[in-house]
Amino acid sequence: MLSAMRFLLIDILVCVLLVSQVTGDDKWESYKIQNGKSYKLIEEIVRSALFNRTDNLISRHNANFGAGKELYSMEHNHFSDLTTGEKQRYLGASISGNRELTPTTKVAVPANIPSFYDLRSATCMPPVKSQGSCGSCWAFAATTPVEYQHCIKKQLPAAISLSEQQITDCAYRSSDGCTVGGSFQFAWAYLVFTTGLQSNVSYPWANLANSQRCKATTNGAAGEARVSTYSSLVQDETQMLYALLNYGPISVTFYASTNLYYYAGGVFIDPTCPNQIINHAVSLVGYGTTNSTGTPVNYWIVRNSWGSRWAYGGYFYLQRDVNMCNIASSPAYPNAS
Repeated sequence: MLSAMRFLLIDILVCVLLVSQVTGDDKWESYKIQNGKSYKLIEEIVRSALFNRTDNLISRHNANFGAGKELYSMEHNHFSDLTTGEKQRYLGASISGNRELTPTTKVAVPANIPSFYDLRSATCMPPVKSQGSCGSCWAFAATTPVEYQHCIKKQLPAAISLSEQQITDCAYRSSDGCTVGGSFQFAWAYLVFTTGLQSNVSYPWANLANSQRCKATTNGAAGEARVSTYSSLVQDETQMLYALLNYGPISVTFYASTNLYYYAGGVFIDPTCPNQIINHAVSLVGYGTTNSTGTPVNYWIVRNSWGSRWAYGGYFYLQRDVNMCNIASSPAYPNAS
C-alpha cells in the first residue's frame, strides 16, 4: 500500500514538474495562442513534448538552410504538435487499380514554352481550401482543374467553388472517402456518369473526419460543372509541363510524409523520399527555375489543400525534373465544362 502511494506521489510530482516546464515555455504558449489550441493536463504534456521535438527539428534544419545546405526553410504551423498518425489524416491519395480506368495520353508540344509560368493569380484560379483531418486530398485535387476549366470555358468573371464534399460522399458509395482515401481519376469517373458537380454553396464542405451519406441531386442545377472525359498522362515531367500549358492545372500524386508538413518557403527537396510510394494528391499550377545557390534548380508550383495559412498561401515549390517524392507517378487532367 505504501509502495503504491509512493509511486503515485512520484507520478504526481513528475506531472507537476513537467507542467511547470510547459507553462514556462514562452514559445509553446505563443504557438497555442497563434493556432487556437488549448489542452487539459495530460494532453498538454503530450502535445508540448511533440511540439518540442518538432521545434528541435525545425531549428536544426533552418540552421542548415542559413548555412546554404538546404534550399527550403521550415516553420511551426498546425502540424507541429500532432502525432504521425494524426498528420496522416491530412493525406489520403490512392491510385491502386485506377490507372487502368483510362488510356495513357501523350501531350502535343505547345507552340510557346515560357521559362516561368504561374496560374496562382489567374482569374479562374479559386482560393486555396482546407481538407482538414479528412483524408480527401484526392477530392480537392480533382476539383481544382474542373473549377479552372469550367471558368475558362464558360467565360466566367471568377471560378465557382465546387463541392469536394459531394465527391467525398458520393464517388465511393461503399466506403468512407475520408478514412479510406481515393483518387482524382475515380472522382472524375464518377462525375462522367452524373449530371455534374454541385457548387460549395449547394453542397458545402462539412469539415468532418468522416464522409457522409451522398446527398447529390440528380436533376442538375445552374452553375454546375461537368466532366466528359479525363486522361492519365505518361510518367514524364516534360509531358506534365506541356499538359499544364495546354490545359491548365493538372492533378498529381506524391509522397508527402516528410518535412513538407513544416515547409515555409524555398524549393522542397528530400533525397530520402521513396520513388514508388504515394499518399497525397495536389495540383500543379506553374513552374520556374531558381538560381539562389548559384546552380539552377527547376521547380513546380504546387497547390495544396492544407489551407491558405500554410506555406505560400497554401502553395509550395517542389524540385522539378527529378521525380521528387514520386511526383510523376500518376499525372492526369479532366475535360470539364
